[in-house]
This record gives sequence, structure tokens and C-alpha cells, in this order.
Amino acid sequence: MEHLPARVWITFHHKGVITERETFLALLRAFRGKIDQREAAILAALGPGGRTLEELVAQRFMYPPDYQDVFVEDAERKCLREHLAELLADGRARLEDGRYCAAG
Repeated sequence: MEHLPARVWITFHHKGVITERETFLALLRAFRGKIDQREAAILAALGPGGRTLEELVAQRFMYPPDYQDVFVEDAERKCLREHLAELLADGRARLEDGRYCAAG
């Protein structure tokens, strides 16, 4: 993505229209850092015995616990599925009897 010859970037994360390449690259690095932090938090939350997807959804990783809206649980579930799929594919997590566990 860093190498696309664009002059304008529009994000889905409330940043507006970005017209400076360095601004876009800085925001992209911050976003990637947030993804890494979120995956670390998910792995830490798996704990002994693991967690079901619904237990993880209730814990809230994308939205603050006090933020309520009709889409929040679905958004949490979708993002968690994506993170968990990557963790499973990388061998950093495993799925046992419907519970996600940290590998290792």
C-alpha cells in the first residue's frame, strides 16, 4: 500500500481526505501499530482455558466498554474473527472445543 502512486487517500477511520503522502504513511504506521496492540491484547485475554468468541466480543477490543450502539457487537465479532483467523494461521492460537487458546 505504501508504494501506490496516489495523491489523495480517503480512510474509513474518520481521518478525512489526506493529501500529503507523509501524513498518510504516518497514519498507516499508527494503524498497523494498533492492530499489533489489539492482537497482543487478544492473545493475553485468551488466558488459561481459552475464551469463546462471544466471551471475547463481550470483553471489547475495538470499542470502549461504555460505548453502545446497535452495530458494536457485530463489529467486534467481525474484527475478532479476522484477528483470530490470523492468529490461528500463524500458529499463535489454537481452537479447542469452541474455545480460542494461546499457543505455546
